[in-house]
Amino acid sequence: MAGARRYVREQLTAAGIGPEDVELAASELVTNAVRYGGQDPIELVLSIDDRTVRIEVMDGGEGTSLPRVCPEPGGEQGRGLVLVEFLAERWGARKGPGGLMVWADFLRTRARTCPDATA
Repeated sequence: MAGARRYVREQLTAAGIGPEDVELAASELVTNAVRYGGQDPIELVLSIDDRTVRIEVMDGGEGTSLPRVCPEPGGEQGRGLVLVEFLAERWGARKGPGGLMVWADFLRTRARTCPDATA
């Protein structure tokens, strides 16, 4: 997960975009792909245009269902997609011949940066 977060942070910083929301969502989606995808490879794609930042995470799994936002009350897991749903402008998933692809879109104007704690 650290590699995915670092990649997203570097790309967004180079584009002048605060990376925290997108970085956190990417980490959650990659974690889900590792946990539930069951197979390599896992691919992370980051797309940036004038208005939108999109992350796409693809796994090679043969999953039979699309991801759901429904953590179990009091459970230790199941909150990652709740977080993605809160942070992203929109998100979704689709199954294809190569596995599952989960995506999330962020408006560039809403991408936030945490205040510098050292300032």
